[in-house]
Amino acid sequence: MKRKRFISIVTVIALVFTMNLQVFATSDIVSRERSMDELDQIIVAHNYLAGESDIDMWKNVKDVKDVIELYDLDENIIAYYMSFEPNGYVIVNNNLDNPIAIEFGDGNNQVIEELIIRNSESKSDQNIIYAGMGYSFFKNDVLSKDSKLTQQSLEEELRLVELYTILDSKNQLAKDQHEKVREMVLDSYKVDAATKGGSYNFIDWNSMPSGTYSSGYIPFGGTTWAVMSNYNSIANNHCGATAATNISLYYAHRGYSNLKKNGSIYDTFVDLHGRIGNGPAMTIASDLKDYASDQGYNMKSSSVGSFSGLKTATTNDRPCGVLLTVAINNWHWVVSSGWREYSNGDCYIRCVNGWEDSANNFFLWKTSNVWSITQYYVQ
Repeated sequence: MKRKRFISIVTVIALVFTMNLQVFATSDIVSRERSMDELDQIIVAHNYLAGESDIDMWKNVKDVKDVIELYDLDENIIAYYMSFEPNGYVIVNNNLDNPIAIEFGDGNNQVIEELIIRNSESKSDQNIIYAGMGYSFFKNDVLSKDSKLTQQSLEEELRLVELYTILDSKNQLAKDQHEKVREMVLDSYKVDAATKGGSYNFIDWNSMPSGTYSSGYIPFGGTTWAVMSNYNSIANNHCGATAATNISLYYAHRGYSNLKKNGSIYDTFVDLHGRIGNGPAMTIASDLKDYASDQGYNMKSSSVGSFSGLKTATTNDRPCGVLLTVAINNWHWVVSSGWREYSNGDCYIRCVNGWEDSANNFFLWKTSNVWSITQYYVQ
């Protein structure tokens, strides 16, 4: 079972979503060969949580709590279960020719949530089979109840062929509206990024502005950090894997020694890169926590989402994975090592930027350039 910690893009697309989706023309739709990504899932979720119902559930959405892949009996991903903070859920059809919500509502889908908990407790990592509203299961559970029950008879009994045929069908109106909204979101973001600057502009300690400030930092002293250039021969655009490695190295230095695999920075990176892959990687939390679990530790994460939240995480000695952006296709992962706030109001994230073995680089805080912040801690 795959689960992803979602980037919080609600504020980025909020303005676009104040418009009525029904007014978009079907012309000028950009055709593309791609699979459903995080932005697609958010668009579908919004369309239904804040759609034609008298109750606008989207207005209470603060963040995406979890995204779980749902499968058919042949192990194909047919949908995504999205649960939101503080509440609400949507099951999104994994079909860009028919981008609709199969289910949505307030609260959670209790059946799926129970299966998620079972997977977590048993570490069995079974795929959740989706069989329509109110009925999801682990395939092995059902087939093991009756040795004579076959996959074909199960499909017939649950009328899954009919369900999956409906989900696999085309819905041109929904597709056209969906693609139009997506283009508007991306175009809006390109304009915003272009007006706010086109480079990361990391500042080293000695070049920081003078003036009165307050600051804080995590106890990183003595940690040797992974540097991206050391892995160019085996990886590409690998800032996500490098950031995950550096979070592991921080906690390894604080007593969780097995997080530095075989006592080697290189081995740690190779393992994490094998999970996260080359970039751009929009999320690293799930793979990092799986790595920690395999090394014998329970690593947890939670969305921070603000500069004050990053300060609190720092006070608790927790590094944050911070995804920065200066353009729609220009992303970079760093690890927070602290913060600095000047009396004039300017705020800076102190960070390990992945390009050098140092925790003493700074990045000027701008809401438009900080895409997501996730704190990590080991229990």
